[in-house]
Order: sequence, then C-alpha cells, then structure tokens
Amino acid sequence: MADLGRRRARAQAGGGPCWALPALLLLVGSSAEAGAACEPFSHRISNLAVSGGRVLVASGPCVYVLRETTPAPCATAPLYCVNRKDAVNKLLLPYAEEEGGRLITCWTQPDGICYRGSLEGPYPNGTMPPENEIMDHFISCSPGDSSVGKMFYRSPDWFLAVASSISKDAPDNCTNVEPGSTLYILRENEIRVEEKNSLTACETPYFMDIFLWGGHLFFPYYHFSDRSIAPKMLIIREAYLRLPDNQTDEATLPYNQAFLRCANKSRILSSSQLSLPEDRAFWIGIFTSGEEPRTPTSTALCLFDLKQVLNDARGCHLGDICRDLANCHCGSEEIPDV
Repeated sequence: MADLGRRRARAQAGGGPCWALPALLLLVGSSAEAGAACEPFSHRISNLAVSGGRVLVASGPCVYVLRETTPAPCATAPLYCVNRKDAVNKLLLPYAEEEGGRLITCWTQPDGICYRGSLEGPYPNGTMPPENEIMDHFISCSPGDSSVGKMFYRSPDWFLAVASSISKDAPDNCTNVEPGSTLYILRENEIRVEEKNSLTACETPYFMDIFLWGGHLFFPYYHFSDRSIAPKMLIIREAYLRLPDNQTDEATLPYNQAFLRCANKSRILSSSQLSLPEDRAFWIGIFTSGEEPRTPTSTALCLFDLKQVLNDARGCHLGDICRDLANCHCGSEEIPDV
C-alpha cells in the first residue's frame, strides 16, 4: 500500500501520463541526440503542462507543443508568441480536450495579461491576436511573484480560478499595480471579475497551488514576509459558484481557512494532492523554515487529511486572510461553514 501511495503521489505531482517524465528530462537536458537540425529552446522554460497526448512548453514569450510522436525536444515553430520579448509565462492552462482543446495563458508582460485560444491554432503569423485577450492586470507582472491557476468544469460552465500576489518590488515596467494578493473565480467567457467572486488581501500571501476535492477548492499558501506565521489553507465551497447569478449575502466570495502546522516551518516548497478510495484524500506539503543555507533539519514533509482540514476550518473565518488566531472568529453562527 505504501508503494502504491508513493506511485500515486508521484503521478499526482507530475500531472500527466508516464511518457511526460522522459519528455521533461529531455527538455532540460542535452539536445545532442537531436542532431544538427534540432535547435534547443532559446529561453528559459518557465512552465509545462500536459494535455492528452501533448506536452505544452512555455519558453520565453512563446508556447510550444510536443507530442508523443515528437522525435526530440526541438524548438520547432511555436504554437504562438505574445508581442513582448520580455514576457514570462505564469499560467499555462489547457482544458476542454473533448471539444478540441482550449488554452488559457497568462504573462507578466504587458501588464499581467491573459489570453484564451485554441490548442490547435492556427494563429496569424504565429502571434496571439488582440481579440483573444481576456483581461490585463490579472496576474502579477513580476516573474518572481506567485501566480497559480486552475480550470475546472461544473455543468454547464468552465470556471477559471486564479490566485496571484504582487510584491513591493515590482519591476519598473509594471504599471498601475499595488502590493497585495488577489483571488479570482470567474466563468470562462467572462471578461471582468465581479467583486463578490474575488478576495483581496492587503498583505502578500504566497499562493502555492489550487486543487479541488469534496466539493471544495483549496488554496495552500504562506506569508512571504513573516516567518512567524504558520502557512494556511484557504477553502471555498464550489456551491457558491453555482448559485443563480452567484447571488449570495456576502459582499465578496465567502471562504474559510485552516492552519497548516508542520514542524514549526513557515514556508511551503511543494504541494501535491493524493486521492484514495472510499472518499479519502490527503494534501502533501514540503515545508521549510526559509533559512539559508538549507540543512537536513530545515525542511519537513507533512501529510494532512483533507477531511480533518475541512473540520478544522468549519466555522472559522479568518476575516482578512488574517495574521494570527487573535483575528479569527471561530464558532460564530453568522459565519458560513465550509
């Protein structure tokens, strides 16, 4: 059972079929076997995703598609590029494979912009046309900031969930940005985010992941600027997204939270979710103290039973993604349960 669990954990972390791992190793390794006709990627690889029989690679301002039949990881003609050579991809989200495949991508430049397009193209001159833009200022325009996203289907709509942080050290080429963190959830074809479908924090939580389980969306994060605060799991019920026109009594998206305490560590290095039979699931996190240099005792791995995480968060609403338990209101009947 332990070996099975480890295999499942590795598959969950990889996010794709077994063949994707050798492809990934080839991408970051030598291209000697590719021959003279195969050019390596000219920019650092910033993102990878798997969709059906394809590996999507974001390198520099471009997206490339590798298939199972690709003989070598060659930087052939990209699927498309954005019109900024300094752009870095932050989100690479393929979805709707049964409908031919669609793709949402978000880039640091210009101004944290996101696009929606087809996985097959074609794109005129290999460039994403302006009409495919979803919105700008949607994610951070700083390559070092946190941006995580998830596409998920709940009949009859596809939803996009995004959590992004903006640090105080935003580059000079970022415009109209203020430090903080924002979490959005919107339908695929929406071009603006209603306030009631978003959360904003004045601090800078560093979001590590988004995943779904048991009718809830989970957002593990830690406080980048304060090592004294334990990491947390922010939780949102999917039911809030399926109410007619999202009508709730809340001004913003209702949520709950639970602390993720692991050997007194304050930062999350890695996040993975493991689903088991009989409606059981675990969240697996690798934590660190944030101290340099790292030592064998500066990191720790902890497993959290998601049912217990939900139970810990029940009735506990950390009102402003708050800093400590003193600001929490637990057990109040006025606060929505997860």
